[in-house]
Amino acid sequence: EEFGIRDGVDGIVIKRVAPDSPYVRHFEAGMVIVEVNDRPARSLDGARKALRPGVNKLYVFSRGRTGYIGLRMRE
Repeated sequence: EEFGIRDGVDGIVIKRVAPDSPYVRHFEAGMVIVEVNDRPARSLDGARKALRPGVNKLYVFSRGRTGYIGLRMRE
């Protein structure tokens, strides 16, 4: 409700991003991570387990739209 996320959007809500995070350009408050590498993002632990070194595919909801972003993870 705080971020205006519409009904039916399930996933991990990002509440804030630290300014010094290496991923600050990728994420913003109110974004919802719906899937990580084609796996539903139902919990933070599950999403972390779905990440792998290299490029990862995240399906996200942000600002009323859905789409994919690529996220490169270091080993």
